[in-house]
Amino acid sequence: ELRMLGFKPYAWGDSCDAAILQADHQEYMQLSAADLPGVRSFFDGRRMVDPARFAGVAFEAFGRPTPPVN
Repeated sequence: ELRMLGFKPYAWGDSCDAAILQADHQEYMQLSAADLPGVRSFFDGRRMVDPARFAGVAFEAFGRPTPPVN
């Protein structure tokens, strides 16, 4: 879908300026700034990750925690 809209999907390890987490998959619970080289702003739409993992990054969270999808 992203390509059809003219966007390039993100690939792990690519540099990024900002990231939005909206999926509640368990593998994202351990996500940190180290996984997103160059990230300066992170929005957690599911309150899945620990803000301490994003020290030095503008971090915002919205919503309430949801159980991870297995």
